[in-house]
Amino acid sequence: MFNVLRTDPHTEVEGGLRGWLCASEPSWFVGDDRVWGEEIPGGRCAVLAVTGAAMDLEEPATLLDRDWLPASGETLRDFPLLCERVRLYPQVSAAEALTELIVSLA
Repeated sequence: MFNVLRTDPHTEVEGGLRGWLCASEPSWFVGDDRVWGEEIPGGRCAVLAVTGAAMDLEEPATLLDRDWLPASGETLRDFPLLCERVRLYPQVSAAEALTELIVSLA
């Protein structure tokens, strides 16, 4: 499962939609005005693994943006921050849960 985090959680968003919940879709899928198909583009990315429940991703996302990105010399591609829920509670214990924050690089 992926989440596309489209906006800063501290800014107001028209319609209240801050991100998308993403899953793979079967070839026969037909969308509507609430559910639609879209592709997450491939390319170079940086990944930060976050272990534990990871209900609040603001601190690790800020670490990527404020600290890692300027020090890396990399440039962001025009695509929002992603997170992939690799191992989810309750399928694993909260301590074993794993979320990967993914930034798309130019």
